Amino acid sequence: MQCTICLSDEGEVVQKNCHCRGDNGAVHVDCLVDLASHAAETREDWDAWEKCGTCGALFRGHAAFKLAETWFARTDGLGSDDVIRASALMALAREKSWQAGDSEATEAMYREVWEVRTRVLGAEHSNTLWSALCLAESHRNRGKYVEGFALQVETVAAMERAADPNIYCLLRARRSLGEWYRIMGERHTSLKILRDVFEKYEEHFSTDDPGTLDALHDLAIATRDAGELEESIALSTDLLARRKRVQGAWHPSTLCSMTSLSILLYKQEKFGEAEAVAREDVSLREEHGSDPAGTAVSRHNLALYILLSGRPSEAEPILRDVLSLPPQTFEPNVLLFVKATHGLALSTLKRHDEAIPLLRATLQDQRDTEMHGSEHPLTLRTASILGEALVAQGSAGEGAALLRDTLATQIRVVGEADFDTRQTLAWVKKLETSEATACAER
Repeated sequence: MQCTICLSDEGEVVQKNCHCRGDNGAVHVDCLVDLASHAAETREDWDAWEKCGTCGALFRGHAAFKLAETWFARTDGLGSDDVIRASALMALAREKSWQAGDSEATEAMYREVWEVRTRVLGAEHSNTLWSALCLAESHRNRGKYVEGFALQVETVAAMERAADPNIYCLLRARRSLGEWYRIMGERHTSLKILRDVFEKYEEHFSTDDPGTLDALHDLAIATRDAGELEESIALSTDLLARRKRVQGAWHPSTLCSMTSLSILLYKQEKFGEAEAVAREDVSLREEHGSDPAGTAVSRHNLALYILLSGRPSEAEPILRDVLSLPPQTFEPNVLLFVKATHGLALSTLKRHDEAIPLLRATLQDQRDTEMHGSEHPLTLRTASILGEALVAQGSAGEGAALLRDTLATQIRVVGEADFDTRQTLAWVKKLETSEATACAER
């Protein structure tokens, strides 16, 4: 591909960083930075630092990070309350969150932007409210769930009160609210919100609009988690095809859709198909070299599918390698999920002395955290894995009681059709068969 700015294919790698069709958005990152600098200096076009002038989409990947770093560096002489400096800091915070995984620095940056905009623009200015949404999300990434959810709800309400709300920003805020409910385990509330949001996007914007595609992505995940797997796979397949056509196979949003499709196939126990999708996902992410958090999650997923396909000795080193990354690479709930999967791999390999302490600690952390609690679906998954590990180790009494209690709660909370419920049921049936055999032998 040739760079559409300098018309050369020499030098650094030519990349697509936006939603332009075909090769139209392919550029050298340094050429893109030079173009944005010229636009900002000659006509004060600050959007050039963040958005493609052709398709209007936010830049993604390494280019977005380089643009944000350069923009913020060039605001060095401006006062701390300058709104342009705040916008540059906002862009840098977003890229640190997406690509550097630095949740502590991101939270501090978003808080500074929110405070500046509140002082300068007012508490209910659209830009202030947008920075509040970003701050709420950064709270979630830091495990501050109560504080983050309260700010999210308050901000959505403020947007809805506006006399002439920005429909795009309001829908994005409601999408985020639906995601909050999904993560907290309130799956049907999440699904109701996200279905309404997607319908509104299709009503107000084109089917290929980035916001519409993101809303379809969220809806596909929500239907999956609500157990509506047939609808979810249809939505996910449609979304992946749209993303590849509009954004390209390696685009970060396309990769997110690929990750979601692999999870859906896993939920349907199509482990071989899930593994194939995950391998492509991981390969593209590692080749592109950005989004370490997303790459880590995709590598975990690949290991999980390999494990469930009966190859624990192949899966365990991948999981160990993922867990060797700095903890701040992950959202707290994701890190606990990965630890539980590692515990399952260790138990499958009969390394119970390693598996059981890890699973006990993970389960306690999930029960204690604001976001999870004892009846969160991910907490129940860990409890089920621990129960099976205890039975396999020989602590049949404790393990059997934990498995049966967990199964009853899973049926009540997530339903009998959920993959994790079915997994627990299979372990309980195996236990009952073993108990019946032992009783007959006596």
